[in-house]
Amino acid sequence: SAANNLFSRSPEVCVRDALRGLVIADPSLALIARTGSSSSEGVGGVVIRREPRGSPTGNRVRVISGGGAGHEPAYVGFVGEGLLDAAVSGHVFASPAPNDILEAIRQLACPSGLLVLIMNYTGDRLNFGLAAARARTSDLRCRMFVCDDDASIKDPAPAVGRRGIAGSLLMMKLACGLADSGLDLDCIVDRLESLRTRIATVGACRLPTGDWELGLGIHGEAGVGLLKSHQSSMEAVVGAVVKKLLADERIEKSMNKVKRQESSSSASCAMLINGLGGLSNLELSGIASVAFETVTAVSNLPVRRLYIGNLMTSLSAPGFSVSLLLLLGQDDKGWILETLDLPARRWPAASSPSVLRPDQLELAALPSDPTSASSDSSIPWQSAESLSSALASLSAVAAALIDARSILNQLDSVGGLGDGDCGDTMYRGAVAMQKFVEQPSNAIVTVSSGPRRLLAELSSLAQSDMGGSSGALFGIGLAAAAASVCQSPFDARSAIAALSTAAGAISEAGRARQGDRTMLDTVYGFLEAFDAGLSADEVWQRLPRAVRLARDGAVATAQMKPRAGRAAYVGAELSSTSESEARPDPGAWAALIILRTVCRAVGVAVEDTEAEDAAVLGSG
Repeated sequence: SAANNLFSRSPEVCVRDALRGLVIADPSLALIARTGSSSSEGVGGVVIRREPRGSPTGNRVRVISGGGAGHEPAYVGFVGEGLLDAAVSGHVFASPAPNDILEAIRQLACPSGLLVLIMNYTGDRLNFGLAAARARTSDLRCRMFVCDDDASIKDPAPAVGRRGIAGSLLMMKLACGLADSGLDLDCIVDRLESLRTRIATVGACRLPTGDWELGLGIHGEAGVGLLKSHQSSMEAVVGAVVKKLLADERIEKSMNKVKRQESSSSASCAMLINGLGGLSNLELSGIASVAFETVTAVSNLPVRRLYIGNLMTSLSAPGFSVSLLLLLGQDDKGWILETLDLPARRWPAASSPSVLRPDQLELAALPSDPTSASSDSSIPWQSAESLSSALASLSAVAAALIDARSILNQLDSVGGLGDGDCGDTMYRGAVAMQKFVEQPSNAIVTVSSGPRRLLAELSSLAQSDMGGSSGALFGIGLAAAAASVCQSPFDARSAIAALSTAAGAISEAGRARQGDRTMLDTVYGFLEAFDAGLSADEVWQRLPRAVRLARDGAVATAQMKPRAGRAAYVGAELSSTSESEARPDPGAWAALIILRTVCRAVGVAVEDTEAEDAAVLGSG
C-alpha cells in the first residue's frame, strides 16, 4: 500500500489525521462524525463547510466531490467559499465508502438539489453512484457528473472510457461557480456536458531512470509512451505533452467545427498546469512558459486563462499535466471566463496572458548609465596601449576562469560547505566578460571613456550574469572600485587603491574579514605587499611578491573555519573533512586565479607554482 511509506502515526490513521489537521487549521470546515461501527475510523472521512442554516446561499445547488486520498489538495482542500460544499476522502488511492458519501449527501440535502462531481475511475463510479442512487430512493434530488478528460489513451475500452484527471478541476470550478450564481441543477449538468468534448489533459512523469513516461496515471498507472533521458529536455517533454493534447480526437473535432462555421470569432482556451507533488514551483512555472509558447505556436490558440500549481497530486510524484479547455464563440467565452473568474478562497489566482504574444512578455530594459559621461571623460586611459592591455587582461581572466570551472566546483563540494557551483558561477561571469571584450560598445571601450566606465560596466555584468551572492559581491566591489577612480593618471598605484576600496566594500557587504575563509583572504594577502606612499614604479616592482602573498592567503583558507556566507552555517562541523583532505575556499582560489592572471597579462614575472597548486587542490 502507498500509505505504508508515508510519514504518519500509522498507515491506518494517516488520512483521518490529515483531515483533522485540515479542519483544525480552518474553522470554516468540519468533519462529519461517524456513527455505528468504528472499524473504519481511520480510513477516510467527509470534510464539509460550516455554512449557517438559513444563509443567503442556503437554497442554491450544493456540489460535492471526492475520491481516494493522496491527491491533495484535490478534493478535500477545495472545500470552502466559492468551491465545494463537501468532499469525501477514501484511504490512499482508494475510493471512499458509500456510507460516507451518502452521509455527505444527506447533510447537504436541499430543495435545489445536489451535484456529485467525480473522476472516471471504476471505484468512484460505483461507490458514488451507489450513494447517489440510495439518496434518490429517499426523494433527495441528486445528479452525478463523471469527468473523463484524459487524452493520453487514444482508444480506451468502451466499458471503461477515459480516466478523469486534472482537467476535472476546471469542471469543478465551473460547477461550483454556476451553483453560486443560482443556476438550476439540470442546467448546470447540461453546461458541463456541453464542455465534455472540449476539455483534455495529458500528463508526464519522470521515472527513477531519468526517462519521462507520457500518460502516466495519477495512481501510478502505466503510461502510453516513453521519452528516454537523453531526449527529455523540458522543451521535448512539454512539447510532446502539448502536441498530444492538440491531436486529441475530441479537441480536433471541436477545432474543425469552429473552422467550418462562418463566425468571425476565433477559438481560444484556458490552460491548467498541474503538478503531481514532486516538482518545485520553479519547475512548474518553467513548464507553463514552454507550454504557453508551444500552444500559441502550434495551434495559434490564444490562452485566455492560465492556472499553475500542485492542485491534483499523486503524493510526491515528479510529474505534471497540462489541461486545455477550448472556448468557442463570444457567448461561450463569456459565461466560462466569468464563471472561472468568480472568487474562490482555495483556487489559484488566474493570469490572463491572452493580451500578450510570446514575443511581448518582456519590457525593454532602460539604457545602462553606470556613470555620467562628464565624470568618465575627466579620467581617460593614459593611452590606447593602456586600454588594450586592460582588455587583454580581461580576456585572459575569462579564459582562466572557464578552464578552472571543474576544479572550483570540486572545491565548493568539499566537506559539504558549499553548493558545488562556484565554478559554474565564475563560468557564467567569464563567458559574459568574454563576449563583452570581443564585442565592445564604442561608447564604452574608448580611450576617453576611461577605466571608471569600464569598471562600472563590469559591475553591472557581474550582477546580471554571474548571479548568486558571488555576483552581488563582485558587483559591489567593482562598483566601489569604479567610484574610487577620481584622479588621473590611472596607473599601477591607482589600480591597487581601487582594489583596496573594492575589498573594503566587499568586506562590509558580506560581513567578512580576513581569516573568515573567503576571497578576502586572497585579496588582503595580495594588498599586504604594498605600503602607503609607494610610487607607481615601486608598486609595479612589488607585484610578484603580492601574487605570492595572495597564494599564501588562498592556501591558508584550507585550515580556516568559515565565518561568513552559507558555509558559516555548516562550517561548525568542519571535522567531517580531515586536515589532509582539507582544500582551499573556492572563492579564495578564484580570486587568486584572477589576480595572478591579470599580473601575468600585463607582463609581471609571476612564479610558476603549478606543481604546488596541484598538491594543494588534490589534483596532483
